[in-house]
Amino acid sequence: MGALLASASLAFDSEPPPRGPAVRVLPTGGLSMESAALLISGQQGGDLRFAALALPLPGASERVSVLLVLEIEGRDLVGPTAHFDIAAYVMDQGSQLQGSLVQTVELDLTQLGASAASAGIQFSGELALRPGSYTLRVLVREPVSGRMGLKAFALTVPAVVAGHGWMLPPLVELQGTSWIAAPARLGPGSSSAQLLGLLGGSPAARPLLESGRPISLSVAGGGLEKGAVIRVEIHRSGSLVADLAFRVEAHGAVQQTEVATGTVDLPVLAAGPYEVLAKTPSFSSPPLSIWVVEKGQSARVWTEMQETQATGESGRSASQAGPVASRAHRFAAAAFQAQYRAVLLRPQSEGEAARAELRRIESAQLLSDAPVDLEDIEIAEFHVLAELSSSAPARLVSWALWYEDLHADYLREGSHRMALHSRRLVFLLAKLYVRERPAPPARHVAADLLIALTSQGHAGASFDSEAVHEAVGYEPAHEVARLWLAIDDERHGRYEDAAAQLDVILKANPHRAEAVLRRAVVAAHLGRNQQAAALLDHLIEEGPNPPWVLVVAYQERAKRAIDTQEWARAAAVLDRGLKAFPEDEKLLVEQALLFDLTKRHDQVRATLTQLRPATAIADDSPRHRYAQFPEQEVEAIAAGLRAKVLEGSIP
Repeated sequence: MGALLASASLAFDSEPPPRGPAVRVLPTGGLSMESAALLISGQQGGDLRFAALALPLPGASERVSVLLVLEIEGRDLVGPTAHFDIAAYVMDQGSQLQGSLVQTVELDLTQLGASAASAGIQFSGELALRPGSYTLRVLVREPVSGRMGLKAFALTVPAVVAGHGWMLPPLVELQGTSWIAAPARLGPGSSSAQLLGLLGGSPAARPLLESGRPISLSVAGGGLEKGAVIRVEIHRSGSLVADLAFRVEAHGAVQQTEVATGTVDLPVLAAGPYEVLAKTPSFSSPPLSIWVVEKGQSARVWTEMQETQATGESGRSASQAGPVASRAHRFAAAAFQAQYRAVLLRPQSEGEAARAELRRIESAQLLSDAPVDLEDIEIAEFHVLAELSSSAPARLVSWALWYEDLHADYLREGSHRMALHSRRLVFLLAKLYVRERPAPPARHVAADLLIALTSQGHAGASFDSEAVHEAVGYEPAHEVARLWLAIDDERHGRYEDAAAQLDVILKANPHRAEAVLRRAVVAAHLGRNQQAAALLDHLIEEGPNPPWVLVVAYQERAKRAIDTQEWARAAAVLDRGLKAFPEDEKLLVEQALLFDLTKRHDQVRATLTQLRPATAIADDSPRHRYAQFPEQEVEAIAAGLRAKVLEGSIP
């Protein structure tokens, strides 16, 4: 087969096909009631640290573009992907909602590589508000671990009034640590988009500045006349510690906001939190919280500095609001976790009884008259699973299979809430397993778990895109996952993508007959008829191949020959195919078409009379099999996992 593929001019790259962007910012379908309630409450705190900066930029519209910049810690990210849910509510002085932003940041950690382990995420988005005084409330949540953070800030959106100037906090370039940029899509004509273009990227939300070094920053506002003297002040605990000259190096403008860019020389200061503001003889800016560090210490102290609340943040403090680091306190979490732990630790021989008990205790929480939020249950369960995972990582696979069985049961029963929960737990358990066992054999098991999930409760035509893509993230060369994606791509006319998926399979296993057949069909769709013909001829000449593959190969090869008017070749293929499969409907129809096109009309009727209605529509026909996802292989994967659990051979 290797020589055949070379003769067919298949170009196999050494890398898997492009998988899309490593960072995506997507609209979120909506907030859970719990998340919305937390935002409205004004609570602050949590164990996911982030910094926020809001920059109102008045323009021609009555609504002001407000650029929102968030810097989110990125530690402890595992698995092929990570997600951060971001929500911002803007409340007026009457506690009425005046604006909102809800987004999800999705990271492909396999593409980002080692940088994702230590870097943070810098998100930028946009709000549109009328001039006025507001409270900005921001929630950031990492759904899998349950970590979350809440902050509230006073926000003033200035009106443009002739003769009255205003300034934004100083805008400082990112320094000292790397960030994964996650910009939301902004309107091309918005003030926020123009400011980012002028600055060359988002400013730091809470800058880390090395002591004794020059700072590059921008001062923005209204009424900043060119040539105006600008000073930069640094304060600590309310006291002025430095009054610095601002050397203007460039001027720009974003609609009705002037921007002066330059440098100041930061003096040698003790490490710690400070505030920086800009002043002209007429007015001054709000302060910006910064952290001064010793040389080379920026990355080390970023998380530490977020523990100190920035001056100017409003709303109840974390100590006043109570803990929100784990939302599991909203129900009897400790009692539930004790039950959950006891179920998980039951002997393997009691698997059926353990699943029944697991179903009972979860249903009692999720299907009661006052059901617990899914996120609360998952956070409570995550802490138990994380605690047990280090001592019994192989049991994570066993527990994932419990949830796959429950997932199938719930789907059959129409219990969609429980099905969703069990499905999420399979993803979580796969991620925890890879965290404990990062070697390739374990990643293969995690991929198999997600592929096995695709068969649960479905009737044959389902495609679980998220599960299959997650499986490929764990094992990029997983043949069944790649085949699944190729079938879906072909169904939707994405033939180049389908070809790329199949090339990955054939690079590893050039003798996989179904992949060769599908690669030939895709090549034909792309107009590469010689390549398609070479692959189909090989399937016909070489063997043994599954009968359904061989039938479709005869059908496709005859069609290619008819389309290119190779009448003799078409006749030879059809004669040989019908000798092997004399009742195949499509081959008979193609032979009748060939006779009609070559003016042998007397043979058309004789051929068509051989068609038998009983074979015209068959669920097990080769064409029907070609149109299906590889369900038998998925079932074999699931059975293999269960056998390994029983044998105790999970890596």
